[in-house]
Amino acid sequence: MKQLTPISPPSVFAEATTGRPVRPNGSFRSLPQKANASKQYAPMKPTAILAAALLCALCVLLLAIPARGGQPAIDADVIFAERNPGVKGDHYYSNFGYSCTNPDEWLYGDDGARLCRLDPRTGRLTVLLEDARGGIRDPQVSYDAKRILFSYRKGGTHHFNLWEINADGGDLRQITTGDWDDIEPCYLPDGGIAFCSSRCNRYVMCWYAPVAVMFRCAADGSAMRMLSSNSVTENTPSILPDGRLLYTRWEYVNRDAISFHHLWTMNPDGSEQQVYFGNQTPGGVFIDAQPIPQSREVVFIDSGYHGTPEHAGKVMVVSEAGGPDAT
Repeated sequence: MKQLTPISPPSVFAEATTGRPVRPNGSFRSLPQKANASKQYAPMKPTAILAAALLCALCVLLLAIPARGGQPAIDADVIFAERNPGVKGDHYYSNFGYSCTNPDEWLYGDDGARLCRLDPRTGRLTVLLEDARGGIRDPQVSYDAKRILFSYRKGGTHHFNLWEINADGGDLRQITTGDWDDIEPCYLPDGGIAFCSSRCNRYVMCWYAPVAVMFRCAADGSAMRMLSSNSVTENTPSILPDGRLLYTRWEYVNRDAISFHHLWTMNPDGSEQQVYFGNQTPGGVFIDAQPIPQSREVVFIDSGYHGTPEHAGKVMVVSEAGGPDAT
């Protein structure tokens, strides 16, 4: 693995993804450390957007930027969500649902969120959706760059469901419903959607927070199917070039309870679940993984030991050429 260079944390937390399908040009470059999401935040301000939007998806955007005269030339918009972080302790997965000890204690962050589109060439910011009483997270851009899939807790409600909006901010529509939390979605090549959901109806066995594991559904929310029977949390699915789902699985049963949260793969139908990287190396939460186009490498966040709130950590790169136990 290659450890990359840290930067100072921003004043707000944001999540980002590319505004169009990416095409790499040139070799991999060092990328900043993912910004730490502090519990004490300044109000959300457009001036903080670029510093805040440093997730793996933005790393993929940077890989797509061609160089002109030795300087990067950004030729794609950035889609990002701006929200407040989870409130229950220092656990990376504790940012949705309610505490198992108190059904009136909700674990999501304070109200107030925006879904935005930023043109880095001009600095123009377009707010696609704003909800002063809700929460917005996990935006993903469709393969044709016409739609944005995201998780949305509408103002006055308590749960995140999947929603979709056009890239210009039009045609907002709800995909999933119910008193569950559907988070961290990604588009599937077959037209469906993979995501993590608390529909498995269980809690982390050593903490207050609900569990979300891998699910899938059709583009309209129908044909809901549970893909995993894991006992504890799974996170941040993405698509590998061969069509498999790459995701973070917390291994808990018959293992140390806090040491194995690494990268796994499965087929989009849930079959052939297997280790991708790290399952024999205790420590670290390997999360927000994304394939680097036209390579055998994956970029991800190493969120450290048992994880850091909102997935903060070091940006890392690993090649599958070294096998699942490479160091």
